[in-house]
Amino acid sequence: MKIDIFSVPRSDIFSHQGRYARLFILFLALAAMALVMGGYAYFHPDSPYYDLMENASFFLFAGSSVLVFITGERLQAYKMLTPDQEKQLADWCEKYEDIRRYRQLVAQSGRRVIHAEFTACKDYVEEMDLKEARGRQGGLG
Repeated sequence: MKIDIFSVPRSDIFSHQGRYARLFILFLALAAMALVMGGYAYFHPDSPYYDLMENASFFLFAGSSVLVFITGERLQAYKMLTPDQEKQLADWCEKYEDIRRYRQLVAQSGRRVIHAEFTACKDYVEEMDLKEARGRQGGLG
């Protein structure tokens, strides 16, 4: 999810969360189904479909596991902040006007800052610290 802290916070920021949650559950169910199928194949090696079930369960488990990981990572962006992250964000608000303004806009929209927005603020702070370090380095040389 791409967050721009220099613009107004998106009002539809949670629009994809439900879709990602449903996909996550679907892919997790497919992985569980693959485990059940593999377990059946393991305990019934004399079945005429043993080879088919073994291969199908492996590929179904491998494919759905990758998709579980991808959708899970996308869902991480919607997490609420931990108390330590809230404190760090408050510290950044004191130091950086742009972050303070963005946090106020989020608060005005009636919601709290989510992890993706925190990450965007963190990237902004790192960029500003790097510019500041380069500025001090250029002044010394």
